[in-house]
Amino acid sequence: MKHVSVYPKAGRPVWYAAFPHPVTGKRTLRATEFRRDDPQGHRKAWNWARAQARDGLLTRAGDKNSAWLLWVEVWLRMKYRAQAHTLRTQLNWWSWLFIFLEENQIATPRALTRDHVFAYIAWRTKQQKLNGKTVSYNSALQEARMLGRIMREAIHRGYAESNPCERLGLKRDTAPEKPEMTDEEIAKIRARLVRLDRPRPLAERWRSISFEIALHTGVRQHECSFPLSHVDWAAGTIRLYDAKAKEYYTIPLHPGLRPLLEELRSAALKVTCTPPPTWQAGRFWTRFFKGQKKKDGRRTRAFMPHLCFHCTRVSVITRFARAGVPIQQAMAYVHHANAMIHKIYQRLTPADIGRCVQALEFPRAQAAGG
Repeated sequence: MKHVSVYPKAGRPVWYAAFPHPVTGKRTLRATEFRRDDPQGHRKAWNWARAQARDGLLTRAGDKNSAWLLWVEVWLRMKYRAQAHTLRTQLNWWSWLFIFLEENQIATPRALTRDHVFAYIAWRTKQQKLNGKTVSYNSALQEARMLGRIMREAIHRGYAESNPCERLGLKRDTAPEKPEMTDEEIAKIRARLVRLDRPRPLAERWRSISFEIALHTGVRQHECSFPLSHVDWAAGTIRLYDAKAKEYYTIPLHPGLRPLLEELRSAALKVTCTPPPTWQAGRFWTRFFKGQKKKDGRRTRAFMPHLCFHCTRVSVITRFARAGVPIQQAMAYVHHANAMIHKIYQRLTPADIGRCVQALEFPRAQAAGG
């Protein structure tokens, strides 16, 4: 018998769940609060049932310690305890993996096979997202690779002897390039953000503040919020944190950004902005540029669907290259440790490198017999 299951009931608008009772360990059937017409309702119901079942599994005689529910989430929370954004992402991926494992009665790491891994990718790419689209192949592959990391930990714990997720021979699809923002697009984005933020007090204008900071520093979305104490007003520098590299670095305070930061300081604010959790902020920017699908199936008009917030970083790096900024200085400004990664962000056109043609001028060869 499966530990946890989520299922519909005819004529009922919500999902139902079955799981071991937290006290008695006996199988319990209960209605959840998550609706079936919500594209994410099924996953939310699974997450709820899984949380209810965890204590119930511990009380059941005969359950092995290797059951996924008893150790994976605890291990993830310990592993990523100092990385809130990464932890949330990993737990979200695990929630989908767990649904698949339970639905296919793969109770322990030893029961997982290579066929299951390929089946997961096929299953996951059929799941619908909030925007109505299905999950991409790259996302499904990324989650399958996470399952591989979980299996490596299972092997270390003695819960399995081999890892069926290794050497799948699968490569990511080439993702579309994020474009550079033009001056005209930046002006329109600024105007739209001002209209959104104008009714709010300065401390709540995280949208327009984040955009200006990213546009002048090249930082990622969740790095736009930092203490104003990290600004050295006399030296004209900002101390920023690279969440990927997990280290601080210092860059010059851009003259175009200084008035905004001084306004924030004059308002006695402690941080530049206070955005919502990263996933909520990300959802805002997606809807801001690409529009939003409503419950009735209609979609709000897209503003600039070819753009996203990360295009600010692409724009910063491309403008450095176009201006002839030495690559070492540009890499230091955006904190790229690898020149190859840095070059990936450049969106130069043939017109931008016209000086290269001029530089390749050589003496003409003399005519034969001359």
